[in-house]
Amino acid sequence: MAIWQNQSPHLSTLDMLAQFVGEENWNTFCQKMPTTELVSLPTDDVPHHPRPSFSKKWRIAFIVLPLLLVGLLILFIHKPSGDADDTQPASATTPSLPDDTPIVFADSVVKQLCVSHWDTNGDGELSMAEAAAVKDFGNVFRGNRDIIAFDEMKYFTGVTTVGSYAFDGCEGLKSVHIPDHILQIDQLAYNACTSLDTLHIGSGVSLIHHSAFTSIPPLACITVSEDNTFYDSRNGCNAVIETATNTLVVGGCKTTIPDDVPIIGEAAFSGCGGFAAIKIPDSVTTIEQDAFAWFYLLSAIEIPSGVTYIGKQAFSCCGALKTVASHMKHPCRLRDGAFAKINYKCVLLIPKGTRSAYLTAGWTEEVFQGGIVEMKN
Repeated sequence: MAIWQNQSPHLSTLDMLAQFVGEENWNTFCQKMPTTELVSLPTDDVPHHPRPSFSKKWRIAFIVLPLLLVGLLILFIHKPSGDADDTQPASATTPSLPDDTPIVFADSVVKQLCVSHWDTNGDGELSMAEAAAVKDFGNVFRGNRDIIAFDEMKYFTGVTTVGSYAFDGCEGLKSVHIPDHILQIDQLAYNACTSLDTLHIGSGVSLIHHSAFTSIPPLACITVSEDNTFYDSRNGCNAVIETATNTLVVGGCKTTIPDDVPIIGEAAFSGCGGFAAIKIPDSVTTIEQDAFAWFYLLSAIEIPSGVTYIGKQAFSCCGALKTVASHMKHPCRLRDGAFAKINYKCVLLIPKGTRSAYLTAGWTEEVFQGGIVEMKN
């Protein structure tokens, strides 16, 4: 493309543009334009023609077009780069200051224990920052019979595991609310908390040891956070169910075993109280070791026809157990001690014509001293 430039003493339109936007901006503009070839002709060589008479329309265009060109040039030069459009300077992140607010404990015994172990500045209080710095409860609370509640666990955000025996033997503890930052509850963590009535499992818990909650007779209210993806308490069943396997892992005295549960987990009802009888739904195929051991008030149970496994000591030490009604036509082998130390008058009821099969599988009168009776139906 060639731009014809007249060498007359008068300024051309481009010269006026250069003066208007400044030399530096003009050079920038020219560098970004496609390469052009400037051809200069002497004035004498330019053919002269009579000046045409322009219509009003063309005179307006002659004035407006240079102005538009000037405007576009200014916008081009001063337009920010694409990066500047999309990227803003990152604001500095202000680190959170330590929270020195003292925790208000509902239980004075819990406060005393916490202050004596974790009050690092010696002011006689436990701040939220001091609580957050704790990594493990250790044996601080173990065996203390005076603790009633410890809902302030939610402030101990550095603790992700309720360790083994952490609250073992806390016989006065009435409620446990596992906060969302807890990921794991280890073996016997709440063993023999004989006053524990209410249990809530937070959203973060992904592992509960089978003996974490044992020997807790009054456990009447069990809930699981709806945001927990590992465990649930479906349909208000008052139990903890492992979601992936549909295994009941923690039961209580008011549990209704859901009819989609195939497994009663190890020690799920161990040491429980309150029941006079319990119905195991037809969906259950496996009753694991110690599942109902030491179920003090259990007086009668029904075992559905689909059960294929009953673990060791599954119903041991159920001293009030008087009737076991089994609907298995092909009984599973009875493991050692499955019904050890039950009531000596306990009667076993079995389907008609299956007596020989039960005796062969170890369901003998030595275990059921009240006798083995075939049901009519």
